[in-house]
This record gives sequence, structure tokens and C-alpha cells, in this order.
Amino acid sequence: MEYLLQHFGKLIPVAVAMVLPASVVWLTLIVRRRRRLSLRRAFVTASLDVAIVMWGAWVSLLVTMPTTAQGSVHLVPGTDLLVAAGSREAFWQLTANFSLLLPLGMLLPARWAWWRSTRRMTMAAFATSCGIELTQYVAAIGRVTSTDDVLVNTTGAAAGASISLLIINRPRIPKFAPVVAPLGIRPGPRSPLWTIRSSCRSAPVAAVPHPRTHAATPGTAGIHRTRSTVAHGLDPARGRQASRV
Repeated sequence: MEYLLQHFGKLIPVAVAMVLPASVVWLTLIVRRRRRLSLRRAFVTASLDVAIVMWGAWVSLLVTMPTTAQGSVHLVPGTDLLVAAGSREAFWQLTANFSLLLPLGMLLPARWAWWRSTRRMTMAAFATSCGIELTQYVAAIGRVTSTDDVLVNTTGAAAGASISLLIINRPRIPKFAPVVAPLGIRPGPRSPLWTIRSSCRSAPVAAVPHPRTHAATPGTAGIHRTRSTVAHGLDPARGRQASRV
């Protein structure tokens, strides 16, 4: 923890100073997008945009901040990882490198569908990490240019993208709102039917009459027929079924 405060403590006032202008931009985006989007959609997109820009700016300041240490180059993979296994300071540095691009790996897929690919996100993180290490080497700001930093940064971004995709692609349970009506009433805008309203946009609506309101007729005594449209991707052949009571 002392290592993190020693190397990243200078950026804490910068992060605090960014809160006020970021809040103003966030509120402005919500007000402007509320004209064409719902309040929930405007709130989510504005929050993601501000978070992405703030974290990107903070990462840019962090990787370009000069230090008094002497810069070095570690091109052999695994050199820094072996040191981190026996040094607490090197372990915290490895943790910081892992967390550097992890938030962007989570936020970008949540904001834009184009980033919802682990392979694409991994390739972009690898290119970004290589650019960071090359900048630190050319600028000679006292940083260590390491192959392990590239691998760890890329792994963190890939982990963040995987977590975000698991949340986005999780199965959703539809919500049902039954409305009871006799069997003889046909579906219509004013017909009170036993409708199934799903939260999934692609699922059609099923209209199912309440079985208790259907009176048995001669020839069909004890048999209630249920007519329904196929909902939630069911087999169309099973859309009409008969059940004995």
C-alpha cells in the first residue's frame, strides 16, 4: 500500500479536481440526451461516457508522469513476474499494472456493441499497452519498459471485458402480467386477455384464455382447449395444445 501511495499519491488531487467538471459534463449530457432518449438510457450512457473519459485521462497522466528513478528495459518475458513473487513492492506494482486497463475493458463493451468481443478488446489492449511502453522508453521519464507490463495490462483488459460480457449476456427472466378473460373473446386492442408481457424485446406476446371460464360443451366434456401464440422462442408446432382436466 505504501508503494501505491508513493507512486500514485500525486494523482489523487488531480482526480479530486476532475470530479467537479466531470459532474457538470455528466449533467449536461443527461439533459441533452433526455430530449431523444429515455431518462434511464440517458443516465446510463452519460455515466459511461464520463467514466471512460475520466479513466482514460487518469491513465494518460499516470503513465507519462516522470519519476526520479533510472529507467531500464526488460524484454525477457517473466522477469518482473519472478521478482513479484518474492517482493511485496513488485507485487503491488504488478497489481497496479493489472488494474490499469481493467476498468476500460469493462466500460467500453457496456457502452458500445462494437467492443463486445473479447478478441477485439484483447488486441486493442495489447496495442495500447505497447504504445504506453514505447512512449515511456522514448520519453525517458524514469519508467521501466517491460514485456511483462504489456502482458499484464492486456490480461487485465481481457478480464474486464469478460466480466462485462458475462453481465451483458446473462439470461433474463421474463415478467408475466396475466389478465383473465373468457375463451370467446378474440384478441384486440380493447379485449381483456390473459396476456404475457415479456421484458425481452424480441419475444412476441401470447394471449391465453383462462381455462376456468371455458364451459364444457357436448362432445368435448372435460376437455379445455388453450389457444396461444408462440412466445419466447417455443416450437410453433406446440402453439396449440389440448389438456385433460
